[in-house]
Amino acid sequence: MNMTPQKNADQPLTESSRHAQINDILQQKKELRSCMRKTLKLFCESPLYEQFSKKAAELFLNSELYRRAPLVLAFVSLKTEIDTHSLIEKMMQDNKKIAIPLTSDTPENGQSMFFKTLRNDDPLEKQLISGNYGIEEPLPELEEVAPETLPAGTVILVPGMAFSMSGARLGKGKGYYDNYLARVPAYAILVGYAFQMQIVETVPCEPHDKPVKYLVTEERIISIAEKI
Repeated sequence: MNMTPQKNADQPLTESSRHAQINDILQQKKELRSCMRKTLKLFCESPLYEQFSKKAAELFLNSELYRRAPLVLAFVSLKTEIDTHSLIEKMMQDNKKIAIPLTSDTPENGQSMFFKTLRNDDPLEKQLISGNYGIEEPLPELEEVAPETLPAGTVILVPGMAFSMSGARLGKGKGYYDNYLARVPAYAILVGYAFQMQIVETVPCEPHDKPVKYLVTEERIISIAEKI
């Protein structure tokens, strides 16, 4: 008879075990970021970059998600992200209410992010400045959208290095979106907006990582609820 004591699966983790588990997740995130960063850098220099970005934008603009949204919180893409400049300009032409992120990094308040509403009657480029990390951000004087009071049906296009089919998201590690999304109402519709190649089998997650409800790529729109 085997007299070896069995571990209780429900037994709480010790502090050292919890610390080791978090370190393991952080290492997995670091490795996946590194892999995706290299993949995206190469792809975004290819002729397919613009074509795939356009296909994703068309899918989103023709979706019920977009048509029903009273407000879209978008992001201004970097050169190694799916392009959103044309998407934002098309939404402005549709007279959709759009807001884009402005980041702040101060000793007093730490890292924070706000969304500023674009003026649809002004060109996009005239409403952008170079912000933190060289990212294009909105003019600070534009009207702010409070995360706690977003109208029902608001769509938040969330950037990421990678996403899983269960809605898990891997960000860049700065924490701006994690902090912001923790403040938005549960009814806000979080949409991972990325290339199909960024959809991976699993994404390492921590308790504070908020999953998206939909994924939009150049190939399709995926409802996470229908996949789980």
